[in-house]
Amino acid sequence: MCIHKAKTAMPSQKKNDDYQQNIDYNDDGEETKVLRKRRFYPTKIGGLIVNAASGHSYGIPQGSFEELRLYKVSDVTGYYDAHGFLLRRNDAPNREPCLCYYESPEEYTRHMRQKVPQKRINEWHNNVKRMFPDGGEFVKSEYEAIRQEKALGTPGFVRQSVDVESSSPSGDEYADW
Repeated sequence: MCIHKAKTAMPSQKKNDDYQQNIDYNDDGEETKVLRKRRFYPTKIGGLIVNAASGHSYGIPQGSFEELRLYKVSDVTGYYDAHGFLLRRNDAPNREPCLCYYESPEEYTRHMRQKVPQKRINEWHNNVKRMFPDGGEFVKSEYEAIRQEKALGTPGFVRQSVDVESSSPSGDEYADW
């Protein structure tokens, strides 16, 4: 007979919801408790935005212009459930994206241990400064300008258009094959 004790919090301490209890059964049919660690706190689609690292609610509704102050990452790997817990091997993959919000790209790199190119970090900081000058009110005209720049390509970058007729092989070129 196997006995597993789950760690319980003292009455004077705040309970930690970073762990999820799952009841599992071993080969003998005995009930065991498995604790899984939370990797991040995802924001529910259409809900209030929470910090992915701490779970703190910003009080900003998702989809508002105020969300542009935050660094947004979508986890579409399917390895984590809708609450940010790593799935077990037997679990079906999560088919819904997990939306994670951070104060900055630097917080994301510290929390998830993922590298973000410095160029992208600088671009994000510059865009936030343009849309929210001096940390104040949202400027929609700057937002529209940034969207237009992204649609046309990055500033200083010239897209090369390919002429379909000149790039396709002519009849004589096929004869050489």
